[in-house]
Amino acid sequence: LLFTYINKSTRASYLDRLSPPPQNVTVSQLVLWFNQSTTCHGPPHVARNRGNGFSVLWAIATTILTASLGFASVEYFISFFHRDVRSQTTAMAAQIGGLQLPTVVICNRAYFSRAKLEAYEINRNTTSYLMLVAGTPSLARLGLLDTPEGRQMLADAHQDLQRILRHNNMTMSELITAVSYTCEDLVHKCGQGAMEEDQEKCCRKFTPVSTNSGLCFSRVAGASDRQAIVGEYMGLVFYMKLRKDDIPVVTPSILQVSRLVKSGIQVTVTSNLTYLGMVVTGQGTILTPGSLTSIQISLTKINSQGLKTLLDIKEPECVPSYHLDYHKDRSSFLATTINCFDGALTRCFRRVCGCRFYSEDQGEGLMEKMCTPQEVIKCYNQLIAQVGKLSQVPTFSNLDVSDDQDKLTKANRSYRKCKPVCDELSYSYTASTNPIRATLLDELNNNFLVDNESTLSAVTVYYPHLAYTCVKFWREDIGQLIGDLGGYMGLFLGCSIISVLEFVTFLVALVCLMCWRLYLRCLSPQPTVVTPLPAQAQLTSQDYPTEWSITHSTKWSITHY
Repeated sequence: LLFTYINKSTRASYLDRLSPPPQNVTVSQLVLWFNQSTTCHGPPHVARNRGNGFSVLWAIATTILTASLGFASVEYFISFFHRDVRSQTTAMAAQIGGLQLPTVVICNRAYFSRAKLEAYEINRNTTSYLMLVAGTPSLARLGLLDTPEGRQMLADAHQDLQRILRHNNMTMSELITAVSYTCEDLVHKCGQGAMEEDQEKCCRKFTPVSTNSGLCFSRVAGASDRQAIVGEYMGLVFYMKLRKDDIPVVTPSILQVSRLVKSGIQVTVTSNLTYLGMVVTGQGTILTPGSLTSIQISLTKINSQGLKTLLDIKEPECVPSYHLDYHKDRSSFLATTINCFDGALTRCFRRVCGCRFYSEDQGEGLMEKMCTPQEVIKCYNQLIAQVGKLSQVPTFSNLDVSDDQDKLTKANRSYRKCKPVCDELSYSYTASTNPIRATLLDELNNNFLVDNESTLSAVTVYYPHLAYTCVKFWREDIGQLIGDLGGYMGLFLGCSIISVLEFVTFLVALVCLMCWRLYLRCLSPQPTVVTPLPAQAQLTSQDYPTEWSITHSTKWSITHY
């Protein structure tokens, strides 16, 4: 085909300078040469044993192994280009520096202090309304907005709450903070290993954080918060003050009291990269007055740096953990695989409902107003129903909401590709509670100057064993592809990359030989068969308008007569 693009004269002068292959080389001789010179183990055995029975045996074995190599290679290529994620789990012992301790979050699952609510003259209906503001819509009684009595009850509580805010010159967030526990109300003393800190130093390390369980306090673990020695008191130790009879009184016609079964002071352990707004509603241990709560933790280090290779164009780059900070970059913090669902739900709620939860009140200067319970209940049900349709989960099919294509579109846009964290610390734990002996509890109450309205409780967070689990996720890259294919080739045929080059050289030589022979066949003279005329149709020399002429070349040129 290349010759059609070359000028005839150029082609002739070029071909005259070619060194053609020997005319007596055959395809079988070329195949024999390859079998004798290749570094593969199968074909040389066939060539060396030609003429005897072993040649057939080696030919059959080589054919079967070649077919097996082809089948294994096809299976491997299908798996490789499917881009499946591979994982490896390894149990490892801690180094001399010990293991990183988790973040500890302390929440009041009863939301508020009854004594502080009474100080602001907040009745039970307004208290229930305020719980809906600080908590989640799941606290509301089912069908609350479906009856005139329920809507009127919420309206009256809203008016009363607005009156209290105007009278005290407060915002909604400020009022929730005022009727909630402070760190000093909860923590009496804390320690880590051999160090102990009084209440003032201990509470400096706690930060107020708004969650779906109201106002909580988080102690973010720093680089120095590590456990290097085995022992229950070698981790984190907290001595808590639990108030007696301080749970608020609520209205069952407003709240679903079955959702308030878990009440009291709760301790949650989690990673520094976890969004605390929602995790505290699903994880945590309720403290029992006059007891020791032992929280045994285990650590799993997750490495996701190998998920993206040169072939994974659509896979997002992993984010280093030290780049994530909720207060500095809230959007990037929620766009990770750790907080993907929480981030999608909060974005979706703000887009669909046009307001925000109390748990998003983290001082970022959000422009959306805080939702009222009426807005939360109505919009939240619609949102959950649309999300249930997107995920095809029938759990929320009983919600009586109308199809809203605009809300469905906004909900769909809120789900986006989340980025994995390059190095993630994941914690799991088991908790056990043991009562403190009465005589020892009295001594502790006297030493810590605990008043009669409170009861002391101790919490320990520690590693029972200084070992952790390392999980590595990755996808195979080009280097692994070449290595695995080389392993298959070496196993079945004893081949290498040099063998592949030899095979390519053989194919090129075979193609060149076939093309050269085809070219010579086109240049060879074609025999001309002259059929004599019948006797009655003999012509004289005067009857020939043209003559036969033979050119001085390898071709016959016959002119028309």
